[in-house]
Amino acid sequence: MTRYIDGTDVVTPLSAANIQYQKTDEAFAKLAQTTYDCLLGHNQIMRGAEADTTVNFLMSDEYVQGSNKQVSCINTVQQGIQFFCDASADFANYDITRCEEARMMSEEYLGLAQFVYGQ
Repeated sequence: MTRYIDGTDVVTPLSAANIQYQKTDEAFAKLAQTTYDCLLGHNQIMRGAEADTTVNFLMSDEYVQGSNKQVSCINTVQQGIQFFCDASADFANYDITRCEEARMMSEEYLGLAQFVYGQ
């Protein structure tokens, strides 16, 4: 579930192929878990912002630490997607479907996080 700045929540279901990849590919499962953990951190920041609508929240330790962690999350998730989508690294085992599933699973989080945290 992704929490947007306006307080709305959006749930994006995973495909059957995505779930299968998570069951059979340890690296794919790790990317899914990392994306989920990063999304939870983002949602926590958004709830804090909703609770304290003053500018003080943007200067709070909670926000600063959370946003710093989100920058790290963005980089980690991007590297995970690159791992699955870089055909030049291991062309014999390259799977375009796995690449697309990695992108689709993470794109909503990445787009929002890059917008909110300036990456």
